[in-house]
Amino acid sequence: MSPLKATVHRADAHKTKGSFVVRRLQASPPEKDQSRLLALPPELRNKIYELVFAGVTVVFRTGILTGTVETRSMPTRSSYDRRPRTDEAREVPEWRAITNPQPTKNMRVLQCLLLVNRQLHHEATSIMYGSCKFFFHPTNLVHRFLENAGKANLHNITTMRLEHVTKAYGSTSQDKHMKEKADRGLDNICVRLAQNLPKLTTLELGIQLKELPDHIVPHFGEPDRTFTVKSYVSRPWFQALSNFSKLKKLENGKVTIRTLSNSEMISMFYCDLNIVDALPPFNPALGPSRERQHEEIQERWGHYYLSLHQSIGDAVRDTILRKPEHEVWAAHVQKLEQYRAFCWAPQDPITATLESVEYKMFKLQYDERYRYL
Repeated sequence: MSPLKATVHRADAHKTKGSFVVRRLQASPPEKDQSRLLALPPELRNKIYELVFAGVTVVFRTGILTGTVETRSMPTRSSYDRRPRTDEAREVPEWRAITNPQPTKNMRVLQCLLLVNRQLHHEATSIMYGSCKFFFHPTNLVHRFLENAGKANLHNITTMRLEHVTKAYGSTSQDKHMKEKADRGLDNICVRLAQNLPKLTTLELGIQLKELPDHIVPHFGEPDRTFTVKSYVSRPWFQALSNFSKLKKLENGKVTIRTLSNSEMISMFYCDLNIVDALPPFNPALGPSRERQHEEIQERWGHYYLSLHQSIGDAVRDTILRKPEHEVWAAHVQKLEQYRAFCWAPQDPITATLESVEYKMFKLQYDERYRYL
């Protein structure tokens, strides 16, 4: 075999008094051995992938970014979904990871695992979609996720959380049109998720209702105006969420319904003239002052406010989990009756009010006009 020849470099002539320098060729390093991770049995590799992605929540949100902006996305069928950069501030969807209870995990590091080679990407991607919780806020980002994730990956998702804010009612025709459009959009999102996530087992929903809270908590000054179950079921947001009942493997759920914050609730109680007029007169036997008695009534009203929102969320959850209708609404109907008794006599014990003759007569008249179920 002829000897290897190296390239002659004239640039090094000054180092050897004008003579040419011939550099020896070093033999190329031997090929590295196979990855130790890939040398493990498939069962052990899958267990490692599960431990890596355990406790990770992938959050899809919309934020305002300034300066150099680059949209990042989860690994999809085309691995990275790169988009052009811009120097203008604009709304862009981005994702980040929240790890609990291991805050040291970094989603970029986890994502690098999927980009080592094709074999690791193929093996770990399905486990990542099956182990992570996917959190969307707002929910309109779901459409893009469903288009890019791929059907095989969507079929592996088991846990999801959605945060949605409904559209407020308006007085103009344009406001009503926007309200109807937003309601149809939520229904479309729920239908698509129910069709594309057959293995979903855990669903968490947070609904912020931009509506008056009196459709969940009846007005304090109107104890004879209590919404029935039919009125709840007819709400567009309730009908949209009912689509998740088509998920046969869905076993766990949590639904949180919100309307007013605590500060807004207190302000409404003391600023609403209808509530102020409905407050009972000062009774010296029950408290030191009229203000203190009203504070106690407000605290009890706040308790029922939160309790009714929780019970309606539980009713939505039980509806999604396909429980019988009488079991779904039993607890909420009972709390509605207790709240109506509280509005009837705010300063009396609930049990005494429910057993009083006057309230029973009122209840008979009310039940002739309305039915809970």
